[in-house]
Amino acid sequence: NEERAEEFHSLVSRYQGDVSGAEEKLRVAETQLRDTDAELEQITQLLATELRVLEEKQAATATLVQQRQEAERNIASLANEASRVESRISALRGQTAMATQQRDGAEARLAILSSELAQLEFGFARVNEQQSSTQAELERAQNDFERATAQLAECEQQLREHQATLAGLEQEVRNTQRQLSEKDSKLEVLRQLNEGGEGFSEGTQAILRGLDNPDFFKPAILGAVAQFIEVPPEYVAAVEATLGAHLQTIVMKDTMVAESVIKTLTAKKMGKASLALREFERVFEHVENREMRLPEGAIDWLINKVKPAPELKRLVERLVNHTVLVPDLDTAIRLFPQSGSLIVTLAGEVLNRDGILHGGASVALAETLGSVGAALTIDPATATVAAEA
Repeated sequence: NEERAEEFHSLVSRYQGDVSGAEEKLRVAETQLRDTDAELEQITQLLATELRVLEEKQAATATLVQQRQEAERNIASLANEASRVESRISALRGQTAMATQQRDGAEARLAILSSELAQLEFGFARVNEQQSSTQAELERAQNDFERATAQLAECEQQLREHQATLAGLEQEVRNTQRQLSEKDSKLEVLRQLNEGGEGFSEGTQAILRGLDNPDFFKPAILGAVAQFIEVPPEYVAAVEATLGAHLQTIVMKDTMVAESVIKTLTAKKMGKASLALREFERVFEHVENREMRLPEGAIDWLINKVKPAPELKRLVERLVNHTVLVPDLDTAIRLFPQSGSLIVTLAGEVLNRDGILHGGASVALAETLGSVGAALTIDPATATVAAEA
């Protein structure tokens, strides 16, 4: 751009020199023309004077022959001089015409040079504008580079942070996988306990095994109630205390087979058991009482903490519905007068509708209900993961 600008400046200087030369020539030609006009005027005045003299001499011709001859010689001389003057005038006229042509050419050249000078000035302005634009773009590029450098440093910092986070997550995943493996092992043990009825009464276990004819009885047996409900660990004691022996109730698919189950238990003295007949479900009418309100100080209705299988939903609702869950025994005693419902604490104490308080613990009872409680506390998420694995 600088070389182009210098070239433009050189052209402008040269054109300005040409214009100055043409103007100088024009001034010289005009000076010569004025000098010629002055000489012509002098000659004209001289001719007028000579003509006056000639007239005087002609008047005196008659008397002054010598003067006439002298005058004729003077006239001849003047004629020659006039011829020279006319020749000079013709030459001057030619020079004037040439000077006029040169002036016109110089004016045309001046116009062309002025146009070229305007173009050069416009080009020079554009070059300056492009130079300014280029400088601005260069500054913007520098700023963009600095911002990109800063962003790169920030991204590298974020990458290091993400890598550290990823390392922590990988450690958490390994810990979680280890915990899942432990829970998977526990789940498998619990499943085996459930399938064998571990912790259930002798009669319940016998039914779950199919009594003396598994091929006949097992297809008609759905399972024990405890095997079809899920309860968070913190509410297991309350659910066990509320349902009690109902946790070991065997849900039957066929009423006719249920009669054979009881007869076989009795005849072979294989123990006692409770049976739930699903065919009786239609006998019970489920009515929702929206006017009942949870007493102040209670945790929740116990039914909201129990997740039964769909086929046992109505049965569990009949067994647990309207049972109030409270944090401790003091709250149960305080709420009993205003509740009218069965009240159970997180520790498993039960205050029934008749005002009878059940509570306490024994080694035998703990051993009997231990496996039942384990069945209730199976983590659904763990069971799902184990099933997928």
